[in-house]
Amino acid sequence: MAETPIDARAVARAGEPQVVEPRPFEPRVSRRAFTAAAAWSVPVVVAAIASPHASASTESGTVTYLTGSWDPLLGGSASFVLNPAPGPVLFAAYFTFSNTNVALDAETGFAYGDDPADSLIDLKFATQNAPGPDDVTLYVTIPGYDSLAVVF
Repeated sequence: MAETPIDARAVARAGEPQVVEPRPFEPRVSRRAFTAAAAWSVPVVVAAIASPHASASTESGTVTYLTGSWDPLLGGSASFVLNPAPGPVLFAAYFTFSNTNVALDAETGFAYGDDPADSLIDLKFATQNAPGPDDVTLYVTIPGYDSLAVVF
C-alpha cells in the first residue's frame, strides 16, 4: 500500500488519527508587478527625503529698495540690491505691478548695475497708455529672496 504524503505540520501520535492543518493562502507577486511598484515608489521616496530639508530651510535673501520714482506721463524707475550677492538670472515675471497699464520698459526693462556681482538691479517701467495711474505698486518676487512691495 502506498503511503499518503502527510503535511509537515501534521501531528501524529500513536493510536490517534492524524490531523492535517490547512496551509494559509500565500499570494505570489510576479516580478513584473514588483518591478512596476518599485519604479513608481522611487519618486515618492525621493520627494519624501527632499521635503523635510526644503521645509526646514528658512534662509532667504533680502531685496532692499534703494531709490525710485513714478510719473503718470513719463513712467518710472527703481533700484534694488539683493543680499546675498550675486543674485539669480533675472526674469520679467519677477517684477509685477498693481495696475495692468504699467509694465517694464521693453528696451531697458531690468538689468544688473555695472557689476553683476554686487546684485544692484535697475528697473525702468512705463505706462502703456498715457497718462498712467497716479499711484502704482511694484511687486518684486525673486525666488530665494523675500518679497517686496514698493508704492510710488
